[in-house]
Amino acid sequence: MFGKDCSLHHKKNLGIEDRLLKRERRLARLPIWLMWLKFIVFSVVWCSYCRYFPLVRWETYCFAAIATFFCCIPYVLTRKRWTVILVMVILDMLFVSNLMYARNYDTAIPLSSYMIAGNLKDFIPSVIDSIHWIDSIFPIYTIIAAVLMRRFKSNESVRKKNYFIFTTAFIALAALIMHFDGGFMWKYARARYGFFHYDAVAEYTLFGGMTYEFLQKNQKITDVDKSNIKAWFDGKSELKALEGIEPKQNCIYILCESLESWLVGKTIDGQELTPNLNKYVADSNTLYASKVLSQVKGGRSIDGQLLSCAGMLPIDNGAFSIRYPNTDYYSVQKAMKEIKGANSYLLTIDFPDTWSQEVVVDRFGIDTFISHDNWNYDAPENKGLERLRDKSFFEQTAKLMQEGKVLKEGETAFVQMVTYSGHAPFALPEELKDVHFTSDLPSILKDYMSVAHYTDEAIGKFVDYLKSRPDYENTMIVITGDHEGLRQHRNKICASPVAKFVPADEFVPFIVLNSPKPMRYDHVMGQIDIYPTLLQLLGLTDYCWTGLGRSIFDENNPHIAISPTSNKIFGETDEADTKDLERLQMTPKLSDQIISYNLIKDYISRD
Repeated sequence: MFGKDCSLHHKKNLGIEDRLLKRERRLARLPIWLMWLKFIVFSVVWCSYCRYFPLVRWETYCFAAIATFFCCIPYVLTRKRWTVILVMVILDMLFVSNLMYARNYDTAIPLSSYMIAGNLKDFIPSVIDSIHWIDSIFPIYTIIAAVLMRRFKSNESVRKKNYFIFTTAFIALAALIMHFDGGFMWKYARARYGFFHYDAVAEYTLFGGMTYEFLQKNQKITDVDKSNIKAWFDGKSELKALEGIEPKQNCIYILCESLESWLVGKTIDGQELTPNLNKYVADSNTLYASKVLSQVKGGRSIDGQLLSCAGMLPIDNGAFSIRYPNTDYYSVQKAMKEIKGANSYLLTIDFPDTWSQEVVVDRFGIDTFISHDNWNYDAPENKGLERLRDKSFFEQTAKLMQEGKVLKEGETAFVQMVTYSGHAPFALPEELKDVHFTSDLPSILKDYMSVAHYTDEAIGKFVDYLKSRPDYENTMIVITGDHEGLRQHRNKICASPVAKFVPADEFVPFIVLNSPKPMRYDHVMGQIDIYPTLLQLLGLTDYCWTGLGRSIFDENNPHIAISPTSNKIFGETDEADTKDLERLQMTPKLSDQIISYNLIKDYISRD
């Protein structure tokens, strides 16, 4: 009897020990589950900026698991929970930095950009302005995870052999399913070029994007893609010379940082925001296009130069000047030199290595480059600044012209100027503000409008100087925005009942003083359409590269433009021909491939 009782008691103890052992093993896997959940939290936060469709796709959870397996290897090998916390802290920095980057550049940080993180020192105010309260979720999550792991300790460990066998089998199964569904590269590319390009990051994690970009370097363009590009160019309309005009010999091209169209003609609290631009737009010799869709992407300002000076859309991810420094480009600067024998200048207050601007100078065929260290910072308004304010920038440029160092009298030239004061967060000292707003407008909007007024005043004085020159009548002055300015603040501003005058659409102005063909153009166009329009106005239609856009003077222009960040088409889509819509939808991928594989020489005119 006692033997039977002892046996039952022993079995009961074994059952308890077995349950305790299983519980301990489950607790040992807790850090792995917490790591996986961290990736899911990032996907949810990322989706809040686009849509939540990735949360119902198996890829989202599968790739989060794969990333988790790799991130937890230090924990499995060492059995130390602090390794999980360390990895989570690194992930926090990675997640938050990519969210901040996406708020400015509509994409995750390109793999190539991690190598030039030092450039961020040039944009510290913009970086700070990109911080959002939702970013605090990640460090808070890490703290909670640390508490949970400390509270629910385990004396057991994850069995290494089982872990790696399971991980290998899981990845192999996922790869097999992906293979029969088109393959990882095809699926990721489809997501990247699709309407909802943001989905790719949520579905495949940041590491999936890095893997795609790394593997893409070794890929070659397919015959199908080459055939599609050829078909696109076969259907491209010819750029014709404008009849009855007298092209100007010189061009001053002013790219204003973050200048949006709605500012022009707007009066707030009885104050004109851009009185000088308003005056130019009203002039009978001015061409004014009010709805130029901002089409920049990961390169922002440098993309603005690519669009308007080389007639190409931005690459799919990152800045073209950094990722493809050896690609050939055909530009309006090269066209001016080839057809008119003109010299070209680029004046910027940035450092030469900012966005690899020196690469653009070389590849666009720019003769003279005046950058950060060439300017005088002694004026009181520039004290303590890394960048020259716009008034000093224009004043010193006028002085360089007076001294014959830029556009000397009698010279034929293309002078490109890139301003900076309009850069986020639009900080301008009170003593430099000439307009003040009494209404309860969002503070960031007040700052933005004040900077726009400040830059407008600087432009006004500069144009007055140009008008005093004997070559003014033979000089065309172009003023446009390099991109929109309120992107990450736009939804909040538009939701304000007192800021309904700020449009949801992201348009920049295109103003041409002394235009050989003055007109008012209120149809939608893209920044990419500026390039062929400039070629016509400057009498450069015989140049071998007429760009991927369509001139506003094209009688068959469908008045539509595509956003490379969303692939959404703006403009008169209901009236556009199906072929025009299809061609426009092909253009972002086509431009990316031409740049990525350096194919432009295959599609230039050799007549």
